[in-house]
Amino acid sequence: MTELNATPTFEQEHVSLDLEGTSLEVVELRTDEAVSQLFRIDLSCVSSDAGPSPHELLGKRAHVVLPGASFLEKDGTFTNGERRIQRVRKAIEPPGDARADWQVLCELMAATGVPQAFQHPREIMAEIAQVAPQFAGVSYDRLEPFGLQWPVPSVGHPGTPI
Repeated sequence: MTELNATPTFEQEHVSLDLEGTSLEVVELRTDEAVSQLFRIDLSCVSSDAGPSPHELLGKRAHVVLPGASFLEKDGTFTNGERRIQRVRKAIEPPGDARADWQVLCELMAATGVPQAFQHPREIMAEIAQVAPQFAGVSYDRLEPFGLQWPVPSVGHPGTPI
């Protein structure tokens, strides 16, 4: 879920940021610049699926590091580089207080006065299909057995291969 604007601006008085699931060192070519921009904000929050690591610039500099579950410890979907949305299933229980990304985000939203009623990632995918036209035809059932490549603009649409 790591996505940065090429030229981020921080005009607001208070900004918070929740980064989940990806190492900036892997996806951001200008890591030093990205990190310096990120730490101009008042609060940064990282949901780490592996815990803080000395190799993670962001994990070392974040104000808050939340215990996130790894891909083996959560149900949900992943979208890969070819735009394929695939189901994943929890293989093992997460350790300690670790939670799936969607649970962490729902807890943060509730703490800021915007509670969400989601009980399972299937419900989140259904809402995404309702509000994002490029995912309108995506459902958990349709992701079996090999996933779909978005855009999937309608229920009968087979997906859009690259």
